[in-house]
Amino acid sequence: FIYLPFQAVHVPYQVPDGYKAAYNFTYDYSKGTADARNTFAGMLTALDEGVGNITRALEARGMLDETLIWFQTDNGAATPACGGNTGGQNWPLRGGKCTAWEGGLRGTAFASGAGIRPFSNGRVERSIMHTIDVLPTLLEALGGGIKPPVNF
Repeated sequence: FIYLPFQAVHVPYQVPDGYKAAYNFTYDYSKGTADARNTFAGMLTALDEGVGNITRALEARGMLDETLIWFQTDNGAATPACGGNTGGQNWPLRGGKCTAWEGGLRGTAFASGAGIRPFSNGRVERSIMHTIDVLPTLLEALGGGIKPPVNF
């Protein structure tokens, strides 16, 4: 079992220059800076590289077919009103972090690997999910389930 929570993309917004150098955004989303957008993109690139390193290591050790990989976001990107101009973008959704609009509440998640039922492979689920749904979903994927509550 490994639990590896990546902090990207989240505060502090920083990344080695080599990751940021690949980007040359010149945006002005609500007076955001191009440097913030380049840093954000660089952080995503670093995250992508890290996940690739892990999946290649698992594959090299013959463990990838026995691994369930789960990704999810906690909220939308920061906005000038909450978190500042950090380079994230929620468009076309309204709002962002700290709001009750879709840009703050609607995020992405995916699961891949062991425990995913064959009929679910490649399926896009458009129904509502919340972080509290994760435990029962993971337990089911691992062959367990939720037992009735114990009364004390």
